[in-house]
Amino acid sequence: MRRLGTYLLLLAALAGPALAQEEEDGGGFIENWLEENLSSAGRDVQVRGFAGLLSSQATVEEITIADDDGVWFTLRNAELDWNRSALFSGRLEVTTLTAEEIEIARRPLSAPGEMAASEASSFALPDLPVSVEIGEVEASRVILGEPVLGVPVELQLTATASLDGGAGSADLSVVRIDDKVGELTLAGSYSNETRVLNLDLSLSEEPG
Repeated sequence: MRRLGTYLLLLAALAGPALAQEEEDGGGFIENWLEENLSSAGRDVQVRGFAGLLSSQATVEEITIADDDGVWFTLRNAELDWNRSALFSGRLEVTTLTAEEIEIARRPLSAPGEMAASEASSFALPDLPVSVEIGEVEASRVILGEPVLGVPVELQLTATASLDGGAGSADLSVVRIDDKVGELTLAGSYSNETRVLNLDLSLSEEPG
């Protein structure tokens, strides 16, 4: 996880050359860089239509994540409003992150040895070299395929999140927008140092 902070700082340092290259090839330099560094064995990340990553406003037409069984995650028409200069102070500050549509067709396959490693280690938030502050996350339409929860679900999502020094918090609100009634709100925080988890959860839905 520490690699994330390194990548962000490197992006800021390369702002000038990257933007010049982006103008020449329509964002191909950044798209290829992201695909190469976010992909790994059993995870293939593809980025399409990325523009303005190194400015305060960035957009992306589509991001897909695939495993050996194919694409399981798709994000479409996303916009990012962030403070690029904050990276030089060791902070990732995102004002808003919005997406027109997120589709999760199924759960991803587990990487070899991932289950054993998870069972052998205790839970901990990632301790990144940068603090993370996300003011607002919005997804107008989130599609969950039947394999995810046992029934197909469509919903809207809004959230905020922060992570600093192994301590994090998040607020989440989910409302169903299909033919069912359902709403969930969650406020939570956790600290690796104290190992204290605070949760405030509210769920309402129709019978069944």
